[in-house]
Amino acid sequence: MGNLDTGLRALGGVDLTRDPVPFTLTYDGRRIEVDYETFHDNDLRTLSLTIPYDRVAKRPDPTAYRDTPPLRAIRPLAIELRKEGGGDVVAKREGTSVEWQSGDERFDRDVYVSTPTVDGAVLSAVLGRSTRAGALALFEMGFDHVGIDVEGRVEARIALAALTSERETNEERAERALAAFDTLIEALPIVAHVGGKHAAVPLAGWTKALGLIGAIGWLGNAAYAMGIALIVETITGREPADVPVLTIVGVVVAALVGGGLGARLWSRLVVRRLRGRSDAHTRTGMASLSAFGGFSVLTFTVAWATVLATH
Repeated sequence: MGNLDTGLRALGGVDLTRDPVPFTLTYDGRRIEVDYETFHDNDLRTLSLTIPYDRVAKRPDPTAYRDTPPLRAIRPLAIELRKEGGGDVVAKREGTSVEWQSGDERFDRDVYVSTPTVDGAVLSAVLGRSTRAGALALFEMGFDHVGIDVEGRVEARIALAALTSERETNEERAERALAAFDTLIEALPIVAHVGGKHAAVPLAGWTKALGLIGAIGWLGNAAYAMGIALIVETITGREPADVPVLTIVGVVVAALVGGGLGARLWSRLVVRRLRGRSDAHTRTGMASLSAFGGFSVLTFTVAWATVLATH
């Protein structure tokens, strides 16, 4: 049984008895960083192979004249690859999201490309044959995310559950992962930054505010409700009477209904502005969740304050 983390540490000469600590190893002449995400008790959660994009990027045609201009696009490219799921298929079929297609049947079927970069020529050059092959090989090993020029880096991430394989030794699994990552990065082209930024996500600020309100209310729970009671008492100058249990249940139900309606309306607003982007359905899903939290807490606040003030 082979463990990827153990194999990589052995190749990198890292003490196997230590807790996960980022380190660098050399493979095919490239210095690849091994990074970790851990739980609060320092147990391993994910492992990532990373390298700066510009450290490995090169001209796609070495025989071209030196003054041949490089590709130009907004940097970082922020290309994120994952295994295509049912939600991705439905979103494309309904026209909510539009994904760039490579023409490689297997890649287009198995991998979803999410990116704000819309220039087809740039995507075709960056996601060339070698890059696609490397990504597919990594996904076959259990990696769940590949990022290309995300914050200026190339990254492949694998979760704890997929680190171990019964068919390989530690060294074999580590070698296969590094070989796939090397294939992923070996033909990435130089891309010059044209300046500017990618199109902003519509209503992002309001969505973030709703999410924050939801987090405060739901995580605060009883303390949040007591805080509202204290404010009502301060404003009215009297201590609220005991509220019947059925009334409290009614307030909670109203909050859930308000959250559901708010999330539905908010997601419609967001998807209308995002439609046609590759990340439209995932962005809309996250916005809907934030809206549910925010509107449910706002509804609860109004209903609970009204009940307290009238009892």
